Amino acid sequence: MPLPATSLPQLRDKHFTLSAGELTRLVDDARARTLGLVADLADVELEVPLREVLNPFRWELGHVAFFYEAFVLQPLGLSAPLM
Repeated sequence: MPLPATSLPQLRDKHFTLSAGELTRLVDDARARTLGLVADLADVELEVPLREVLNPFRWELGHVAFFYEAFVLQPLGLSAPLM
């Protein structure tokens, strides 16, 4: 799927770099948008039926949080390891 015209121009090239500040801003923005998408959901709405091909939504959010912390925040020195 092609990137929207409003995407960062450098995302069209897989060999680009961002400053720590810009990466932090993008991650903070993604976090805020993700939390905004689920802010009005009740706890029961975050549950899904257990299926072999479907991970629970909270499980997926946990993975996203772990990867941001482990591969973005820690290497930038912005977070001490939580585990």
